[in-house]
Amino acid sequence: MVNRTTFKWINKHTKFIGSQFLKAVEDGCAEWLGEMLPDLQAATSTWKHKPTFIIRKKDGQIVTRSKRFKWVNDGTRVRYAKLSKNWVSKSTPGSLVAGSGAGKVLKRVDGTHRGIKPRHFEEPSAIKQAPKLPGIIAKHINARAAKIWK
Repeated sequence: MVNRTTFKWINKHTKFIGSQFLKAVEDGCAEWLGEMLPDLQAATSTWKHKPTFIIRKKDGQIVTRSKRFKWVNDGTRVRYAKLSKNWVSKSTPGSLVAGSGAGKVLKRVDGTHRGIKPRHFEEPSAIKQAPKLPGIIAKHINARAAKIWK
C-alpha cells in the first residue's frame, strides 16, 4: 500500500526517474547502433575511399560526411558518369556483401544516364541486429535503475 510519504517522494522524483529512463533508452539505442557499424564497414570494405561513420546519440543516427556513401546508400536520380560496358557494381540493393566490382568510369557527362539504385545498407543491418535491441535496452534500464534505487 502506498502511504502519503511514499506518494510525495514518487511525485517529487517522477521527472528525475523519467529522465533517467529516457537516458537509459538513448544509451541502449546508441549501443545498438554501434552493433550496426561493422555491417556498414563491411558493406564498404572494398571501396578505395572508406567512409567514416559517427553515432549521433542525440537523434539516434549513424552519420557520415562521405558524399559517395550517400549517393550509393540513398541513390541518385541521374548519373553524371559514363561507365564501361563491363561495369559491375561493388554492392547490390538490400545486401551488406561487398564485391570487387569491375569496369571503370569513362568520362563525366551531363546527367542523362539513369541514376544509382539505392542500397539502403542500414535496412539489412537493422534487420540483422534487431534481435539484440530489447536485451541491450533492458541492460541499460536495469543499470540506471540500480543506481537510482541504491
